[in-house]
Amino acid sequence: MENNIGVIGIGNMGFGMSCNLLEAGFNVYVYDVRPEPLEEMKKRGAVAASGVVDLAQKCPVVFSVLLDYQQNLSVIDGPQGLVKNMKQGGCIFVCSTISPLEARELHRVAKANGIRLLDCPISGGPEGARAGTLSLMIGGDTGAVTEHRKALEAISANIYHFGDVGAGESAKAINQLLVAVNNVATAEAMLLASKSGLNLKEIYNLISNSAGNSWIFQHRAMRMIEHDFKPRVRQQRHSNWYFQSPPSYNNSTRQGSMRVLETWMTRR
Repeated sequence: MENNIGVIGIGNMGFGMSCNLLEAGFNVYVYDVRPEPLEEMKKRGAVAASGVVDLAQKCPVVFSVLLDYQQNLSVIDGPQGLVKNMKQGGCIFVCSTISPLEARELHRVAKANGIRLLDCPISGGPEGARAGTLSLMIGGDTGAVTEHRKALEAISANIYHFGDVGAGESAKAINQLLVAVNNVATAEAMLLASKSGLNLKEIYNLISNSAGNSWIFQHRAMRMIEHDFKPRVRQQRHSNWYFQSPPSYNNSTRQGSMRVLETWMTRR
């Protein structure tokens, strides 16, 4: 049973993470409200749990890879939740992007039931989840990080332990701020290239080999060039907590900035 690991949430991120845990030799138990990813994981050697209780009773360590705080609370708390059904001393890694306060509240619920809970938000996109090269930002018990380091290394290339519970989410918020800025900058850069009549694929090749390159540009600019705007994940605000968009930045402001850009382009 010590080699058993549970993963709840078999989406774009949880699927790749589960596959890499299997590759590392763990017995992986998976659960999702959708049957399709569970069937696919069964083909790869995972065990599809019948529910949260079933998974909790069989796994001393669980990765929760869900969308938000409410989804995590629903699988962690309550009589049918993880903390009431895992063995004392069990460990939950919450990989969702939530606020530090929400992470601390989940930790409080887990601690009251003798379960360790750490915030462990992830970065690297579905590509990194599949390749096992995610970056982990962890807040919580140092002993748990050491104890489960093999599992953490199976899904990541970089492990950063920032301190107490909530510190990982604080670090993730800083990362997400830069993700949002780089997404906007990449979109504006490609628009400028288009308005200038440049070959967009050549611009992509240029920037990819120049100082203006970034992870976001490398992995998102080509989608813009190909007009591939299909969502890969459910929409979620970057401004979950302290960096709410100011009231002054509304749609008219956005349209105004675009008009300035277009005016500049027509006058050059």
